[in-house]
Amino acid sequence: MQMLDRLLKQSLTVKIFIGMGAGFLCGIFFGEDCRHIAIIGKIFIKLVQMPVIPYIVLSLMVGISNVSSTKTGGIFRYLICVVGSLM
Repeated sequence: MQMLDRLLKQSLTVKIFIGMGAGFLCGIFFGEDCRHIAIIGKIFIKLVQMPVIPYIVLSLMVGISNVSSTKTGGIFRYLICVVGSLM
């Protein structure tokens, strides 16, 4: 019980690293035997994506709408150059 209390008092960063380590060790030692719990990870990722992606899209929309018309031309020229160099 004392170990559980100590674990609950840890910071979020420590809890995340403990979870990552536990997942890594579970994958190393049990491998394919743990594939049936992969659904939990997929559900977690989907739940994280649900609020994050709309927030990013809305932030981009608000940021673009606040740009003045004189800066817009320069931004789009820069964007075209960047996208063109990537292709």
